[in-house]
Amino acid sequence: GRAEVADTDATSTVHVRRFHEYAAGGRGGAVAAMANRHAATSVRNKGFTEKTLHLVRHGTTEMNEYLVGKAWDGVDFVDPMLYDTRLSRTGIDQAKGLQEIAAGLNPTPEVIVASPLTRAIHTADLVFEKVQAPRIVSKLVSERIYHAADIGRSPWEIREEAPHWEFVDLHEEHWWHYDERHGPHFPVLEPEHIFDNRMKQLLRWIGTRPESSMVLVSHWGVLGHLTGKEFENCEMMTVSLSTLYKNHSL
Repeated sequence: GRAEVADTDATSTVHVRRFHEYAAGGRGGAVAAMANRHAATSVRNKGFTEKTLHLVRHGTTEMNEYLVGKAWDGVDFVDPMLYDTRLSRTGIDQAKGLQEIAAGLNPTPEVIVASPLTRAIHTADLVFEKVQAPRIVSKLVSERIYHAADIGRSPWEIREEAPHWEFVDLHEEHWWHYDERHGPHFPVLEPEHIFDNRMKQLLRWIGTRPESSMVLVSHWGVLGHLTGKEFENCEMMTVSLSTLYKNHSL
């Protein structure tokens, strides 16, 4: 199920982990390092350069708090239609609590990429307030459509609130996936094959970037698909691009 739950002690706990802790069924760093070396060789052979990715899930939102104790995919679930849901007070505190760790990341991020959804941009601005790096919004990093909360806003509306961000691929008013039979503001689950293709497109795009260290501020569905791990709100994980390429047979 979609683990959209609010962290009950979010203001006192910051979630940070590195991918190697989870590699190879927990058999230790040596096995993980060997897997990473193998993946890196595969990537280099395809003409890609290794990169470090700092992955961050957005802070707790109004929708996360609504979902506490509810089965989001249950037959009796009622979507509250919280379009482009915002960070709650808890989510804002979570993001601020990650600032010092973000400021000390090694390697230092050379670019910060965020989903166009407001909760991701707001989280990125708070978490990386002390990090001087270009900021890019890309629809490739946006959440898979589950509910109205995952439906965004027009690029010009977003720009009014985030004028310091560069928008690289938001060329249409309704840039998210939708079913033309129902229109852009009716939430319909993004089909698995379309979502999977978007994630592979995202990884290839990252591979073409000149930076060697990047931040992605994204969502439960996206980060789970990329890594195979469930992220809590405002959780950070550092992972190599070669590992993600290997996971997705690229």
